[in-house]
Amino acid sequence: MSRKQKRLLSAAKELADATAQMVEAAKMCASRPNDRESQDALKRAAEHLRSTTHAAVGTTIKRKVIKRLENAAKHAAATATQCIAASQGVGPHNTNVHSQVKSKKEMWNEMGNFSIIFFCFQRTS
Repeated sequence: MSRKQKRLLSAAKELADATAQMVEAAKMCASRPNDRESQDALKRAAEHLRSTTHAAVGTTIKRKVIKRLENAAKHAAATATQCIAASQGVGPHNTNVHSQVKSKKEMWNEMGNFSIIFFCFQRTS
């Protein structure tokens, strides 16, 4: 059995146990609707089920989000590379020295931002 299968089986067992606890608490609360202790037990069981569900799916959701962010960072880096190539191609035709210096500074600042983002995503995946 793979590590992923074991993790999924464990999460399923935890969810089943939490669900069973909530069902039992709901039965107890239904049989004694005015009992404060049974109401509190039902609240605790519901909160336990919520936190167990969050823990079970939280890792999967985080992986998907990180993958999407990683893809977005790759696209941003590719787009920045295209912008650099375009600005270098236009450079000889731009006669305004001030705009050339400003464009290069902005370009390098943006590339620095993309590099930091891309590096961070590479380390998390």
